[in-house]
Amino acid sequence: MKKDTCNLNDYNHITIFVFALPMIKAYLLNCYDFLTVMPFYLFFGFAYHFSYYKIKKITLYVHLCRVCDMTVTHVLTPFLIYNSYYKNTNIFICMLFVVGIFLNYYVLPLFDIKIPHLINHFYGALSLCYCLDSCYQYKNICELC
Repeated sequence: MKKDTCNLNDYNHITIFVFALPMIKAYLLNCYDFLTVMPFYLFFGFAYHFSYYKIKKITLYVHLCRVCDMTVTHVLTPFLIYNSYYKNTNIFICMLFVVGIFLNYYVLPLFDIKIPHLINHFYGALSLCYCLDSCYQYKNICELC
């Protein structure tokens, strides 16, 4: 296989399933309110990435799926961080991953540095796992556990 033939962005519809990890973790930790938020990431992320993978161009449908995916991401992530913020190491690591996503998605392209989008999926899933850990550490007062 030639080095030029593999485009990692062709696998975004598969790597979106890494968001199942925080869902499984929330279930195992009995944080059911946290768990109820997680399927939105998975559903809208998969809808966008799979439709783009199949259609291979931006159509109205793909654009609407992208808007839903971005809206869920930009609304639910701050909501989860806000409700899990208890000044501990876990929330700090969570926020570092979110900053990494911001840099990869919004800042690095300004300098023509392209990072595969699947890295954002891993950063996002890890940030949600650490967010969940922060909440679980204070499960007596965290509203999501």
